[in-house]
Amino acid sequence: MEYSTETTAMSGIAIVMFMLFGLAAHIFFGYCFKRIAEKAGETDTGIWWIPIVNYLLVLRAANKPGWWLVLLLIPFVNFIVLFIVWIEVSNRLGKGTGWGVVAVIFSIVGVPYLAFSDDTSAAIA
Repeated sequence: MEYSTETTAMSGIAIVMFMLFGLAAHIFFGYCFKRIAEKAGETDTGIWWIPIVNYLLVLRAANKPGWWLVLLLIPFVNFIVLFIVWIEVSNRLGKGTGWGVVAVIFSIVGVPYLAFSDDTSAAIA
């Protein structure tokens, strides 16, 4: 089977576009994690750009131990842990349990809301 050069070029372009989108999403959500950790009173937020390790910021914001990062790597267990962590983060930021659930199920909406919302009067430092 022969492939045309146009098909090969379009496949290459699609792969590059998906990689750029993935990189942009990683940078955006990493920055959101940094903002959430800062709102929760964390000062050491320099790891926001490192994949997987940036979840330590969220764990710190939820007052959970760092070894919970291992739980996030276990299938099915991670889903339960995500609910526990994001609900705790949203409660610490004064947003209530609902926004924690939204942050897990609709991350594209919930995480940026928790990161960029202005109402931090109820935040616990």
